[in-house]
Amino acid sequence: MKEFKSSAYIVVKNLIYGIIGGAVIAFILNIWINIWYALGLGVLIAIWYVLTTLLKDMKKVVIYDDRFEIVRRGKVLHSFKRSEVAIRASIRTKGGDSDCTLRITSADGREELIDCSMLGRNRFYRLIDELGVLDPEPIELKTKKKD
Repeated sequence: MKEFKSSAYIVVKNLIYGIIGGAVIAFILNIWINIWYALGLGVLIAIWYVLTTLLKDMKKVVIYDDRFEIVRRGKVLHSFKRSEVAIRASIRTKGGDSDCTLRITSADGREELIDCSMLGRNRFYRLIDELGVLDPEPIELKTKKKD
């Protein structure tokens, strides 16, 4: 059994984003409303962002011999038999942030998209290597211009 948990770096980064976002909103709201109301709203928005981001995105992937599971807060969200699904991976990096996604297609054609961004890029690469997904990066095609 192997587990791939959320990256501490990404968790801390999201905490910082939430705090900075709340402070910026409080600063902007201070122009129109009382400073205490602005601070209160900024704190509430920061807490809301941090909780929704962390509670929604804190996942781990557990790989067993013949199956793997997506788990959030001890609850199994998805369970897949490795032999019954096709797995594709995509990584999009923009401005230092990577969006990591698993596309899991079952035998009946149903597709599940699993956001694995909280794992971080390196753990995601190890995950797709462990799952046996080949070529996670898109192939760059070069074409020649006809004269």
